[in-house]
Amino acid sequence: MQKLLERIFPLNRSLTGDGVRMTLAAMQTAADFEVHEVPSGTECYDWTVPDEWSVREAFLEQNGRRLVDFADHPLHLVGYSEPMDTMLPLTEVGLHIHAENEATPYRTSYYKRDWGFCMRTAQWLQFNPNEPVRVRIDSTLEPGSMTYGERILPGSSGREFLISTYCCHPAMANDNCSGLMAWTMLLRALQGWKLRHTYRFVVSPETIGTLAYIHRHEHAIKGLEGGYCLNTCGGPDAPSYKASFEADASVDRAVGLAFRDAELHHDEHEFDAAGSDERQYATPGLRIPVGSIHRSKYCDYPEYHTSADDLSFISLQRIDSVVELYLRAIENLEFDRRYHSLCPIGEPMLSKRGLYRPLGGLTGLADHESAIRWQLQAAGDWTLDVAEQSGVKVKALDAAGQTLEKAGLLREMV
Repeated sequence: MQKLLERIFPLNRSLTGDGVRMTLAAMQTAADFEVHEVPSGTECYDWTVPDEWSVREAFLEQNGRRLVDFADHPLHLVGYSEPMDTMLPLTEVGLHIHAENEATPYRTSYYKRDWGFCMRTAQWLQFNPNEPVRVRIDSTLEPGSMTYGERILPGSSGREFLISTYCCHPAMANDNCSGLMAWTMLLRALQGWKLRHTYRFVVSPETIGTLAYIHRHEHAIKGLEGGYCLNTCGGPDAPSYKASFEADASVDRAVGLAFRDAELHHDEHEFDAAGSDERQYATPGLRIPVGSIHRSKYCDYPEYHTSADDLSFISLQRIDSVVELYLRAIENLEFDRRYHSLCPIGEPMLSKRGLYRPLGGLTGLADHESAIRWQLQAAGDWTLDVAEQSGVKVKALDAAGQTLEKAGLLREMV
């Protein structure tokens, strides 16, 4: 997985192009999913899939010296810069320069034809104001297609959940190589599970890619109960959770219980309409609750959207810790059942069934005894609700439910 991370990090990902295709192809060596193309010009609600963009080289040169070169870092070129090769005075070039003191910033111009370069302020100060600058951008913008990946892991319950990430950010580690790695690792893990629910894995360019996917699969998307958007999950900060639009959907509560049962304190972030792809699923015509577990959440760390968001900023161990939390949350969703009581009035005698201690007078309940009593008492409620009310771990409640079903005291509601 470390080799995969190092392989995908430097690629020039954008909304379209071979950088995305190469990234998904690399991910396919670690997890099994399909890749699809959406032609340029495809209308997706109020949006249109743009022309495909590719870059061979781009640089700024003065007196034969290349002072800024796309070959050194993909962030040096504004995303979707149109082709040009000309000499310009520095004053005119300056209108197309984006510079920051500490690192090279990330800028794009997807839907307006333009060009530009990004750099550190110190690089910009190297230019001689009295000398013209050669601006060379060997790029193409022409009809092609946009690429996305998909894998559906089927279950039998009729409940379906989304696992989403985005693949359009070039050479930035936390945003969003960490999400690509977490998505791959989570898909690898769940491929080995016997699943009750269906999980729809989608990796696409942010916003337009998600809209294109929803447009192609609108009927199926409307059947989703909820999901997770995997991004910015490898930074140095402790894990945190950004809630879905509903804030208390099953996906939110499953994560909250995962943190609780792992005895991990975490910060919580409210839903933000300026967030990532969860906002597309939360729009009025869908209202699909989608949350995210983060380590160094986007917009909340100074390295965000700069070249300082490099491989030294993240670690596979921290990404793995987030994957483990997602697996706990998914396990909680898998355990989320409702039971009909077959002994609805008065509590059944548990000791004669070997489900309760035969010696009376002792105070306190063992964990399994507490789980059994709560499942009997709360028959008809979802397991996640019972776990929140009782403080009992979800896994213990699931084991108790199955024990009581075998004993003929509960029957799962379908």
